[in-house]
Amino acid sequence: DSVLKGFEGGQLIIVGARPGVGKSAFLLDIAESVARAGNETLFVSLEMSASELTERLLARRSMATMDNLIDRDLNDETWTDIAALHFWDKPAVTVSKIRGAAATIHNLRLIVVDYLGLMQADRRADSRNLELGQISRDLKNLASELQIPIVAAAQLNRGVNDTERPTLLSLRDSGELEQNGSKVLFLWRVDEFGTVGVSVAKNRRGRQGVVQMTFDGAHQKFTELSEPYREPEKKRRGGFLESGT
Repeated sequence: DSVLKGFEGGQLIIVGARPGVGKSAFLLDIAESVARAGNETLFVSLEMSASELTERLLARRSMATMDNLIDRDLNDETWTDIAALHFWDKPAVTVSKIRGAAATIHNLRLIVVDYLGLMQADRRADSRNLELGQISRDLKNLASELQIPIVAAAQLNRGVNDTERPTLLSLRDSGELEQNGSKVLFLWRVDEFGTVGVSVAKNRRGRQGVVQMTFDGAHQKFTELSEPYREPEKKRRGGFLESGT
């Protein structure tokens, strides 16, 4: 929060990561935090069903692991209260359909989209790059129209290693994502012990920086660490500079 300075109405926030780093869990973390503060939140999922997302919420707020929930290995001590989120898992999602879903929720305060790469454009374009640029512009316009923040996940280029800190050039398929995003965050694996780096690479109202978190995949939880992030030292091997571990 001290780096981001919060989310504001009219902002499009892009969250980029390679598959498997915990991008969906991170988005759910944001959505649940906002909902628990008493704000109506719409979570648009193009990857998982509402029931799968509910399982993740239960894992976050109970003693049960994801394995327990999938196997239905539960007991009375497992349960606790979970945040009330509006899940929307319809196929062929466009910005106009999200606008229609948002119109049905009174006092909506946040929309989360997981993720941009699976959305369809309202208008056909000559390339997928142009379509994604159009989608991001339309989402930003929707955020401005509703005066709420919209958080949207994005994939990174295939050449980006999931253990390397991404840059704005890492965003896949469209340079317009960087341009249209008010804030751009990246996630990557810092080590093999579950430490995930969260980088604020673009921030129109606030500063840039990195926060380290631990990711508990069994309970789909991120926990912020107090240790500051340190860039890996460069070491020389065979005449070339390489990242140290």
